[in-house]
Amino acid sequence: MKRIILILICCLVPVIMVKGQEQQAQKLLSEAVYQEEINGDLNVAIKAYQSVINQYPDNRKVSAEAYYHLGMCYEKLGRQDAMKAYREVISNYADQKDIVAKARQRLS
Repeated sequence: MKRIILILICCLVPVIMVKGQEQQAQKLLSEAVYQEEINGDLNVAIKAYQSVINQYPDNRKVSAEAYYHLGMCYEKLGRQDAMKAYREVISNYADQKDIVAKARQRLS
């Protein structure tokens, strides 16, 4: 019985940790979007998006969205880095079809 409980714990702990990381990544992304769209503080938003990308590179959905919004911030600031961010989404996150479609629109 102890062995079964130990096996269950060993299986559940990683699942719980992954779920917590996904929630944290989404929370940080939401905070960055808030800075961009509500507060209009593009420089703070840029730093927050870069932080999301650096901290959660394996979360493809969140990273793709962060790159896309990073591009939007750069675009609003008139910086050429916007195109680079959009191309990053298209080149490296093809599995995230909705965000890729948005990035393609922004490039055209």
